[in-house]
Amino acid sequence: MEKGCRSCLSCLQELWDRIWPVPASPQASPSRPEIAVISCPPLESRLPQLTPTPLLATKSRPVYAALYDFQARSPEELSLKKGERLRIIRDEGEYLFAQKSAGSKGAEGLVPTNYVQVIEQLSNEPWYFETISRANAEKLLQAADNENGTFLVRKSETGDSDYSIS
Repeated sequence: MEKGCRSCLSCLQELWDRIWPVPASPQASPSRPEIAVISCPPLESRLPQLTPTPLLATKSRPVYAALYDFQARSPEELSLKKGERLRIIRDEGEYLFAQKSAGSKGAEGLVPTNYVQVIEQLSNEPWYFETISRANAEKLLQAADNENGTFLVRKSETGDSDYSIS
């Protein structure tokens, strides 16, 4: 490390001489004792090996809603307004690394887990059909084995964030 610091940052020569004194040659100062250099392993070898938290698969990312307003206190955090929707990218223990849903330009950051709650997923409901056209929905509902009052909910063909009931 000493050689690297001395060669890369030669402008700090006086500092390096104080940290790592240059031993005088034995002929110049025979009375000066030799300095024992104690070295330790590099810092990298003493740090625990951290494995990154795997990102949640896009399909399995549930939608969360903010329960309360949250004002970010650092650049890593994400400010929220009550009711705002977000998708969780990874779980960081007491915080979740999240991305705001549509309309927020993809803002990302950490939010406390106790400020958000999972919104029930429509895709888990038996009456929800995400990718079905109106014509196909009508055919499906008119099948002989369906009772009167049978319905389904589907994504609207005209609006991205709208739903239609058939």
